[in-house]
Amino acid sequence: MPPASGEIVQLGIIGVIALLLLFYGGTMWMSVAISRKKENADDYMTAGNNIGFGVSAASMTATWIWASSMYASVTAGYTYGVSGPIHYGLWGALMILFIYPFGKRIRKVAPARTPSPR
Repeated sequence: MPPASGEIVQLGIIGVIALLLLFYGGTMWMSVAISRKKENADDYMTAGNNIGFGVSAASMTATWIWASSMYASVTAGYTYGVSGPIHYGLWGALMILFIYPFGKRIRKVAPARTPSPR
């Protein structure tokens, strides 16, 4: 009989074991597949220097947005209305656009260097 509306459905022991096996089996498969590749630490940390502007900007934005930033954006919205979160996020987006030319210049001056510390 199907569960009534609003009733919680729980997994049985078989379902839990199947999900665990699927998760850990997938993790093991991914680990083995990655370990067979010929890579070094520099290629891993910089993705072989093949990351474009869009992925770089998305990564920087994701790094910039964390719990404290979300709370501040909500506070700005509460204090200043709809324009608060827009202006709060706008300055972070502008920061990414201003940093990008410096990264291009550093790549031109020192192409063999990696931006991550060792």
